[in-house]
Amino acid sequence: MIQTKKQIKQAQLKESLDALRALSDTEQAALVAAQNSAGRGVVMVTGHTPSIRNCAFLYLQSHGKPLSIVGGFRQWETAGRRVRRGETGYKILVPSQFTRVDDAGETIDGFYFRSVTVFDISQTDQIEGAHNGE
Repeated sequence: MIQTKKQIKQAQLKESLDALRALSDTEQAALVAAQNSAGRGVVMVTGHTPSIRNCAFLYLQSHGKPLSIVGGFRQWETAGRRVRRGETGYKILVPSQFTRVDDAGETIDGFYFRSVTVFDISQTDQIEGAHNGE
Protein backbone atom coordinates (compact mmCIF):
# COMPACT_ATOMS: atom_id res chain seq x y z
CA MET A 1 0.00 0.00 0.00
CA ILE A 2 1.36 3.42 -0.96
CA GLN A 3 1.30 6.02 1.80
CA THR A 4 1.03 9.76 1.29
CA LYS A 5 3.48 12.18 2.90
CA LYS A 6 0.78 13.17 5.40
CA GLN A 7 0.21 9.53 6.40
CA ILE A 8 3.95 9.00 6.82
CA LYS A 9 4.26 12.12 9.00
CA GLN A 10 1.27 11.06 11.11
CA ALA A 11 2.80 7.61 11.59
CA GLN A 12 6.13 9.17 12.64
CA LEU A 13 4.35 11.50 15.07
CA LYS A 14 2.42 8.58 16.56
CA GLU A 15 5.65 6.60 16.90
CA SER A 16 7.35 9.48 18.73
CA LEU A 17 4.33 10.01 21.00
CA ASP A 18 4.21 6.28 21.82
CA ALA A 19 7.94 6.34 22.66
CA LEU A 20 7.38 9.39 24.88
CA ARG A 21 4.45 7.73 26.67
CA ALA A 22 6.60 4.67 27.32
CA LEU A 23 9.09 6.79 29.28
CA SER A 24 8.42 7.46 32.94
CA ASP A 25 8.57 11.03 34.27
CA THR A 26 11.99 10.23 35.74
CA GLU A 27 13.28 8.88 32.41
CA GLN A 28 12.00 11.97 30.57
CA ALA A 29 13.71 14.26 33.10
CA ALA A 30 16.95 12.26 32.81
CA LEU A 31 16.83 12.52 29.00
CA VAL A 32 16.40 16.30 29.16
CA ALA A 33 19.08 16.64 31.88
CA ALA A 34 21.54 14.70 29.71
CA GLN A 35 20.83 17.05 26.80
CA ASN A 36 21.25 20.14 28.99
CA SER A 37 24.50 18.92 30.56
CA ALA A 38 25.90 18.31 27.07
CA GLY A 39 25.18 21.95 26.27
CA ARG A 40 22.32 21.02 23.98
CA GLY A 41 19.36 22.37 25.91
CA VAL A 42 16.44 23.58 23.83
CA VAL A 43 15.13 27.14 24.11
CA MET A 44 12.18 28.68 22.31
CA VAL A 45 12.85 31.69 20.06
CA THR A 46 10.63 33.65 22.48
CA GLY A 47 13.18 32.98 25.24
CA HIS A 48 11.41 30.46 27.45
CA THR A 49 12.27 26.81 27.90
CA PRO A 50 9.82 24.17 26.64
CA SER A 51 8.34 21.74 29.15
CA ILE A 52 10.28 18.60 30.00
CA ARG A 53 7.83 16.52 27.96
CA ASN A 54 8.18 18.79 24.92
CA CYS A 55 11.99 18.73 25.24
CA ALA A 56 11.93 14.93 25.36
CA PHE A 57 9.42 14.88 22.48
CA LEU A 58 11.69 17.10 20.37
CA TYR A 59 14.70 14.91 21.14
CA LEU A 60 12.83 11.74 20.12
CA GLN A 61 11.68 13.32 16.85
CA SER A 62 15.15 14.63 16.00
CA HIS A 63 16.63 11.13 16.44
CA GLY A 64 19.40 12.54 18.62
CA LYS A 65 20.27 15.50 16.36
CA PRO A 66 21.08 18.44 18.65
CA LEU A 67 18.47 21.21 18.62
CA SER A 68 19.16 24.60 20.14
CA ILE A 69 16.59 27.33 19.47
CA VAL A 70 13.18 26.37 18.13
CA GLY A 71 10.20 28.44 17.07
CA GLY A 72 7.16 28.49 14.88
CA PHE A 73 7.13 29.80 11.32
CA ARG A 74 5.75 33.22 12.28
CA GLN A 75 7.97 33.48 15.36
CA TRP A 76 11.03 33.08 13.12
CA GLU A 77 9.76 35.76 10.75
CA THR A 78 9.25 38.12 13.71
CA ALA A 79 12.84 37.37 14.75
CA GLY A 80 14.13 38.32 11.29
CA ARG A 81 14.67 34.79 10.02
CA ARG A 82 12.91 32.69 7.39
CA VAL A 83 12.40 28.92 7.42
CA ARG A 84 14.04 27.40 4.35
CA ARG A 85 11.73 25.88 1.74
CA GLY A 86 11.33 22.12 2.12
CA GLU A 87 12.37 21.94 5.78
CA THR A 88 10.39 19.53 7.95
CA GLY A 89 9.48 20.80 11.38
CA TYR A 90 9.11 19.11 14.73
CA LYS A 91 5.84 18.81 16.64
CA ILE A 92 5.29 19.99 20.20
CA LEU A 93 2.09 20.00 22.25
CA VAL A 94 0.70 23.33 23.44
CA PRO A 95 -2.33 23.97 25.64
CA SER A 96 -5.29 25.81 24.14
CA GLN A 97 -8.41 27.09 25.88
CA PHE A 98 -11.97 26.75 24.73
CA THR A 99 -15.34 28.06 25.81
CA ARG A 100 -18.61 26.55 24.71
CA VAL A 101 -22.23 26.61 25.73
CA ASP A 102 -23.89 23.27 26.47
CA ASP A 103 -27.53 22.34 25.74
CA ALA A 104 -28.63 23.70 29.12
CA GLY A 105 -27.17 27.11 28.29
CA GLU A 106 -24.28 26.83 30.75
CA THR A 107 -20.85 28.05 29.72
CA ILE A 108 -18.13 25.42 29.85
CA ASP A 109 -14.47 26.48 29.95
CA GLY A 110 -11.70 23.98 29.42
CA PHE A 111 -8.44 23.29 27.70
CA TYR A 112 -6.92 20.74 25.38
CA PHE A 113 -3.53 20.11 23.83
CA ARG A 114 -2.91 20.65 20.13
CA SER A 115 0.18 19.92 18.10
CA VAL A 116 2.18 22.83 16.71
CA THR A 117 5.10 22.67 14.28
CA VAL A 118 8.40 24.30 15.28
CA PHE A 119 11.70 24.59 13.43
CA ASP A 120 15.28 24.66 14.71
CA ILE A 121 17.44 27.71 13.99
CA SER A 122 19.59 25.48 11.73
CA GLN A 123 16.55 25.25 9.42
CA THR A 124 16.33 29.03 8.99
CA ASP A 125 18.21 31.80 7.18
CA GLN A 126 18.59 35.47 8.08
CA ILE A 127 16.19 37.71 6.13
CA GLU A 128 18.21 40.30 4.19
CA GLY A 129 17.87 43.76 5.65
CA ALA A 130 16.00 42.50 8.73
CA HIS A 131 17.15 43.21 12.25
CA ASN A 132 17.61 40.35 14.68
CA GLY A 133 14.20 40.82 16.28
CA GLU A 134 15.64 42.73 19.22
